[in-house]
Amino acid sequence: MMDEYRRKTSPSVSESNYHFKEPETNREQGREDDADIHEECVCPYSHFADRGNETPSGGGRIVIYITSAKNMTRFKKLFHIETTSSCLALLFAVIFVLTLSGCGGGGGGSGREVMITPPGNRAPAAVRAFSDITLTHEPGNPQRWRSEGFDTYFTDPDLDSLGYSSSVSRQGVASAAVAGGTPNYLVVETIRAGTTVVTVRASDPFGLSVSQSFTVTVREDRPRPPNRAPTAVRPFSDITLTHEPGNPERWISEDLSTYFTDPDLDRIGYIASESRQGVASASIGFYISNPGSNFLVVDTIRAGTTVVTVEASDPFGRTVSQSFTVTVHEETPRPPNRAPTAVRAFSDITLTHEPGNPERWRLDGLDTYFTDPDLDSLSYGAISSNDSVANASIGYSSNLGSHYMIVHTYSAGTAVITVRVRDPFGLSVSQSFTVTVR
Repeated sequence: MMDEYRRKTSPSVSESNYHFKEPETNREQGREDDADIHEECVCPYSHFADRGNETPSGGGRIVIYITSAKNMTRFKKLFHIETTSSCLALLFAVIFVLTLSGCGGGGGGSGREVMITPPGNRAPAAVRAFSDITLTHEPGNPQRWRSEGFDTYFTDPDLDSLGYSSSVSRQGVASAAVAGGTPNYLVVETIRAGTTVVTVRASDPFGLSVSQSFTVTVREDRPRPPNRAPTAVRPFSDITLTHEPGNPERWISEDLSTYFTDPDLDRIGYIASESRQGVASASIGFYISNPGSNFLVVDTIRAGTTVVTVEASDPFGRTVSQSFTVTVHEETPRPPNRAPTAVRAFSDITLTHEPGNPERWRLDGLDTYFTDPDLDSLSYGAISSNDSVANASIGYSSNLGSHYMIVHTYSAGTAVITVRVRDPFGLSVSQSFTVTVR
């Protein structure tokens, strides 16, 4: 037999008169939500004496079936049932809307089965409106506003727990965030002057929700005067540089703060450009010890003329620029490289080798044997045709300011020593002499 349930006030009874069984999981489907839940209560006569029922011979039993775990949760909330032992309130609310034949009227201990269908889920409701607010924003010191707890603004007719979220219509004016735990509350923080609409939404676990909005007006403390553009306070002078291939000339300006200023004392950024990039390059540098100080760097590339422009801009997009001319001259082109030449010949030599006491021969002023028509610096080297007889090493004397050569003997025989000199560009010359060892 099935009866519809409506909420009633229930009396308290001894906990020894009832039994409660937890949900039994549907093992085939593996989901608790589909399991039947039933509560079982033994009903003695004293519970119903005021209803004119006879004393039952052995008491009765009511078994209440609730269709799902979700419905059980909702029934417990409706009757303020927080623990298993408080299910008596649920049982007696049902008992009062039943005929009592199953518990004391006819049947002597027979039971009654009741299928309970809870009322449908109902959406949260707003019980108090948010008031519009006006806040003051000071740059670097935003104002923060905090609401009262959300439980004073929203409720749920099914006593479901509620989740909250917030949003703003204009994010650049103020931010809104949900904070706190029990209860939650709203925090609004100013960003800049303007108006925005803050919306707070309350949602129950079953997807129903309600929202309400209010207006936040932000006024700026000590309003900033209209922004003014940077100005040029000192002109750049035209410059002339000399370019040498492989060795460009670099020019560095003074601190750019001596050329530009900002009437509002805003921080200034700089960019540099050239009208002809192949003549000279322009870039902005800064000092590692003081990154806020900038300077202009110009490097030569080749002969020609270009116009360098430096633009100064404030954080609000206002700019000013000034330009100057850079003229690059190239040094007299270097003539084609020429190889070193031998200007003096080596003479053959004869040395004596004594085992344990080899003879060494030294030749100073090696630089007088070679020269370079381009006056390039020269490097020297020596090789032997027969190292087992003799070889040569070359050194430099700082006292004499010239190179020297030493010939070492090892055994009797003949060896040819070749001395080679090379300029920095790879051209070289060499000459040889014979060493006879006895």
